[in-house]
Amino acid sequence: MFCWLALGYLLNVLAAQYGLQKIIMVHQHEMPPGWLKIAGSIALALMLGWYYFNLKVLSRLRREKDMTEGKISLDVQGMTCMHCAGNVKKAVESVAGTSGVSVDLEGKKVEFEVNEEDNIGKVKEAIVGAGYTV
Repeated sequence: MFCWLALGYLLNVLAAQYGLQKIIMVHQHEMPPGWLKIAGSIALALMLGWYYFNLKVLSRLRREKDMTEGKISLDVQGMTCMHCAGNVKKAVESVAGTSGVSVDLEGKKVEFEVNEEDNIGKVKEAIVGAGYTV
């Protein structure tokens, strides 16, 4: 995106340097007022800043929070459909001490909460027993 902004700026500079601005017709009555352009630019900058802040900082904090709350995420290979995802979910739920099971079919992951660290090995065994690779 910054590349497009830089290319647009370069085009403006070249148009000014080679006199192309005389060819381009600008109607002042169609242009928004200066304060509106500035306000729009500020709003766009704030939205982009919030997006990248949310993407980089807040998502990392959420992942760290999930890990401290006992949420475990395992990669599961071999899931190809919703039936497979249901089988993996049932396998994880069959282990005592697990809760909050969610399966991400596209990401090939399963997330769950455990009461004890020893249950993670049991969950892996249950998933492998269901016919999938952890």
